[in-house]
Amino acid sequence: MAKKHTNFIVPVQQLPPTDRFMPSKVPFKSKYPDFSFKYYEHEHRQYSAICIKEIKDFHKMFERLKSMSQKTWQEIRDSGIYHFHDVEWHKTTEPNGFKCLSNIFKEIPPAWQFELFGECRVFGFFNSINVFEIIWIDRDHAVCPRKH
Repeated sequence: MAKKHTNFIVPVQQLPPTDRFMPSKVPFKSKYPDFSFKYYEHEHRQYSAICIKEIKDFHKMFERLKSMSQKTWQEIRDSGIYHFHDVEWHKTTEPNGFKCLSNIFKEIPPAWQFELFGECRVFGFFNSINVFEIIWIDRDHAVCPRKH
């Protein structure tokens, strides 16, 4: 005789906004990265994987994500090699930030970036459970151009 299955929803506890990722807060210094592509703009002409033309660059991208997954966020930030830092939109070529999120969130979370390879940068934010939501892949470092 087949067992009868009952579907039920287990509510997920929402963390208060003050518990968002903050590098200075001790509990998050030891967290290892988790990445999500839930809000990734895959059709963005300038800031998506469409701009990555060579297979070797995809290989580099996944090697970097793997490498980062083996370090804590604090180790990533302290190392300097990942160029991990918050984004000050008014200092970028995209002063309106993640416009794609304005219909989803009342208040768009603070943005962060890190280096994937060469000039390629990833832009995203930390959600309420501290998963890094990848929004853009900036192949040419165009969002935050280097100062010469």
